[in-house]
Amino acid sequence: MENLLHSFSGVAAIFFPVGRIKKGGTCEFASQKCLYECAAFKNGNYDNSIPYETKRRIYTEILNEPINRLIPRIVKEMTKMDTKILYWFASGDCPRKLTLKLSELIIRLSEKYVMTQQGFTRNKKLWQLLNGRHHNIRFCLTIESEDKIAEKDKEGTLFAIPNYKTGNVKIIGYPWIISKPRFEYHCGGAAFIPSYKSKIHTYYSRKEFKVSQCHDCQICYYEKKGCHSEMEQTETNYTSHSNSRH
Repeated sequence: MENLLHSFSGVAAIFFPVGRIKKGGTCEFASQKCLYECAAFKNGNYDNSIPYETKRRIYTEILNEPINRLIPRIVKEMTKMDTKILYWFASGDCPRKLTLKLSELIIRLSEKYVMTQQGFTRNKKLWQLLNGRHHNIRFCLTIESEDKIAEKDKEGTLFAIPNYKTGNVKIIGYPWIISKPRFEYHCGGAAFIPSYKSKIHTYYSRKEFKVSQCHDCQICYYEKKGCHSEMEQTETNYTSHSNSRH
């Protein structure tokens, strides 16, 4: 049986196919600009070389296999990779029809195996179902601009705003305690600069990045930055927040 997980940014990751549903992708909620500028296109690049066929197989297996069979597979592969961090949607996203199944799978993995799970999604329903369920679940809702964030969503939440020129995202976090200020980091691309262009895509090369920027998930995890910043959470926060939303 082939792997569900592949290495990415220092952790284990799930890769789904990129693009609109009707074109064999999983980016049902993506903006047109996001699809046009996407760095994780079908055939991958130097930092994302997972073939489209492999991404499609992974997506199909997660779509069709029962959760009780997926959990031991994922745990076994993560043990072999020697990591406790699972990154969802290193490419692609969660389409509408997978929302409930993935939310249950992610929650059960964190509750039973105490693994940290992170990801970027434009599926707001998935984000709502996961937010506040477990302190080790850290999902950012990807939006185009900060003014799209509703006041009611500024509590124990993470958002990501893509920078299409640099290839990274700005992470904005709102801690549980209102008196704590919002925080901001930059992730993914580690301050890329344009290198050369193909007929369709612009490729980027790495350069030294600032303290507020990172491209290695393990660094942010151990230093409690970016997706892994302290949210001043308590068990009461998670229970009450979860019950109020669902």
